[in-house]
Amino acid sequence: MQIYLLFRAFTAWKYRTIYHMDIGQNTGINRKAKLDKNIYPEGIHIGDNCNILGGGNYFVS
Repeated sequence: MQIYLLFRAFTAWKYRTIYHMDIGQNTGINRKAKLDKNIYPEGIHIGDNCNILGGGNYFVS
């Protein structure tokens, strides 16, 4: 369980710092979720206490 929490925190940190996405606190992002990293990653805003599941595609228009 603790390893899962570390991966969850690392994934959110990666999207916040490398891709400059607006991701809230206590947000869980599955590492298989496909977020828009190429075109406009700054346009993704995810609120606090959300869970983003794998298998979904999240794009910004």
